[in-house]
Amino acid sequence: MRVLGVQCSVNFAFLSVVENGVVIESGPPRLALAQSTDEDRALWDTLGTFGDALDEIRPDRVALLLPGTGEYAKQTHGAWAPRIELETLLRMAAAKRDLPVERIARATVLARFGLSPKEKGRFEDRVRPLVPRQGRYWADGRLGASAAALVEEGR
Repeated sequence: MRVLGVQCSVNFAFLSVVENGVVIESGPPRLALAQSTDEDRALWDTLGTFGDALDEIRPDRVALLLPGTGEYAKQTHGAWAPRIELETLLRMAAAKRDLPVERIARATVLARFGLSPKEKGRFEDRVRPLVPRQGRYWADGRLGASAAALVEEGR
């Protein structure tokens, strides 16, 4: 099985592919919202970019890592809007290709790794020892994307 893990930030969607329990290099490591003075055109361009990435990677399913619930999560709509746009466009591109998307909470990722979601510590620090590093942008978001893909594939 091939699973595409995705973790979105306000600037990028970080992508990581897991196949047969191994994080592999396949497709782009991250995608950004298209830049244009025409916001509608930028959304269509970004949707096309996600579609191209899905066509290149050819996953069986997508694991979309949801945001955490700490202080960072209490930001305003303006701070969250780009991330929400990226997540929505990814889901639209996947739906167009009949790819299932599992929206997976960080607590679920921890639990599937056998870690208590109630223990203190940053998500990334807790999953880092369990996820083999692969490629660029690891600290920026691909670690989380890989963790989501690994636990979704093993489900």
